Amino acid sequence: MLISLNEIEKAITCMENNCECENLVKFLKDECTTGICNIFNLENAISSVIWINEDIINALEEREIPTTEANIDAVLENLNIDHMEDEMVSSGWDLIQDAIDHSELKGGI
Repeated sequence: MLISLNEIEKAITCMENNCECENLVKFLKDECTTGICNIFNLENAISSVIWINEDIINALEEREIPTTEANIDAVLENLNIDHMEDEMVSSGWDLIQDAIDHSELKGGI
């Protein structure tokens, strides 16, 4: 699958300009060509989570910790992103299984 540099640049520009995630998803669905849309599989998306530096700032503010670049960088250095992503995926699967368990489904075993 080929993705044009122009498509990537548009998406990055949107993110750099602090587009709301909703606007980024709208951009990716409406403006991009098939290649990048297929990567995000937006046609069949149920849910998506995007964490941004503003989330770290909000968390620091909630704990009344100064939101300096040094503090944000320290959090980013100590954030195990792979583990965070694994936990989000695992939680998503748990929620899907719970929805199946609580749904009145027809057929099956």
